Amino acid sequence: MKVLLIATNQAGRYMDRMAVRPLPVGLAYVAAHINEASHPLQVLDLMFSEDAHTDVTKAVQRFQPEVIGLSLRNLDNQSYLNPVWHLPTVRALIGHLRSLSPAPIICGGPAFSILPEACFSYLSPDLGVAGDAAESFAHLVERLARGESYTDLPGVVYRHHDHIVVNPEHFTTDFHVSWVHLPVASGQGGLLCVVER
Repeated sequence: MKVLLIATNQAGRYMDRMAVRPLPVGLAYVAAHINEASHPLQVLDLMFSEDAHTDVTKAVQRFQPEVIGLSLRNLDNQSYLNPVWHLPTVRALIGHLRSLSPAPIICGGPAFSILPEACFSYLSPDLGVAGDAAESFAHLVERLARGESYTDLPGVVYRHHDHIVVNPEHFTTDFHVSWVHLPVASGQGGLLCVVER
């Protein structure tokens, strides 16, 4: 089953003044869990795209994906002076993808995971994955390829009759958090969060 992963983030500026052009690290983490021997994989990062719909059209026509994953990084531009919501752009992208391909569309990423039910309702993808979902996404692709049920997978979001179901998330990484007490110049001391594998 051919998998196309798309980083939908095109917001290069936040809070009206801060230039931010992040790499799609989360999407790369998801991609690393895909068994490419069984599921050929391509990744499209729209961060620097001048015409996202054209770039998506080219990618879909060239690769002919059988499943499409969309990563949503932020819900908005984090500005209270000039707020811009990103979900309408993603919803338009989903509509465009549906005009190009019958492949199921799966939404995920940090923005989706903040409000999975609301995002799923607004965007109307076929499926979603919330939380630390790299493993779940890989298992979901396997289940779709075999035509098997996926409703037991952690973090999977789907529609059952008229209801949206959000499965409990399961953290699958082996990161551990430690707190280290550090002295600071004021003599008050402070805490440092250390993340270890």
